[in-house]
Amino acid sequence: MQMESSVSPADLNVIPFSRAHRRCVLRSAARKGVAMFVFKTRFLLCAAMVLAAAPQARAACGDLDPGPLLPVPEPCPGYTLDGITYVADTLGELTALIGDPPASTYWQHGCVVAAFQNYVYDEGGSPDQATASAFNFGNAANAQAMYDDPEHGAFGFDIIDWPGTGPAKQAVLTDVGWIFFRQRCLYCIMISPAPGGDTTGLRCMAEAMLARIGEVVGDEAASWGELKRHW
Repeated sequence: MQMESSVSPADLNVIPFSRAHRRCVLRSAARKGVAMFVFKTRFLLCAAMVLAAAPQARAACGDLDPGPLLPVPEPCPGYTLDGITYVADTLGELTALIGDPPASTYWQHGCVVAAFQNYVYDEGGSPDQATASAFNFGNAANAQAMYDDPEHGAFGFDIIDWPGTGPAKQAVLTDVGWIFFRQRCLYCIMISPAPGGDTTGLRCMAEAMLARIGEVVGDEAASWGELKRHW
């Protein structure tokens, strides 16, 4: 299945309850001689408006579509989007995208949906491809089990200063870099060119993905400004 990535949810501009409630009730009761049932109706409508303005609960991690969590490249120089976001929510679709193995291993660990986005990386006149992927495993335990899988999980060295709440690893082989990280129920991978072992862009994109997850899930993660200090 192919799906275009949607825009990341923005923070709500919420009207304080007391001010919204007071304004609605005063407007409803402004005219003298209004019949009681009309007043009650307006009062109920005002209450509904106040509830609609209240902050919405953050999405449960296991219910997230990982597509909108993949990073847009604007914060990271040298990267541009390349094509649509690919989403797989069956084993067959995942196998068609990444092959088997590792698709069946992901599914055995509890993967319910995965998303992939390609980018063009060009910082020196030699364009190359980068890819971000996010796998929703329904809960943190399943995602951690995939991260720890000895055959198809994360590899490389632990990132000691990683700002997420879960673990992260980094590896560089022949000018290609990987960052693997687990954040709540999500297992994420960022692959990017790392010319000469330089992982600046790789790290930037991985932390951009972490920041988007924090916005949607509501993690108390570092701000983007704080994230940028690491690279």
